[in-house]
Amino acid sequence: MQTNDTDPGGPPRKMLTRTKIKIVILLLLATLISLTIWKNWGQVETNLLFATVLMPRVVFVAIWLILGVVIGLITPGVFRRRREGH
Repeated sequence: MQTNDTDPGGPPRKMLTRTKIKIVILLLLATLISLTIWKNWGQVETNLLFATVLMPRVVFVAIWLILGVVIGLITPGVFRRRREGH
């Protein structure tokens, strides 16, 4: 049985590199999200039919982002059902 003196049984170098890359990417994303929130903290006035709502711009953007994701997740299922039924 051969042993490798340079590697005392730790994780392979590739794994350490991938982990470091993932950490850097997550830190960059967290920084970009934080900057976006900080830059969009001002108030925005929104007219909804008969009501006027005053809210932080970041909340307004988050609401539309969530609505867009939900619509994007629902839409393919609706079209798939329509094709199967026809």
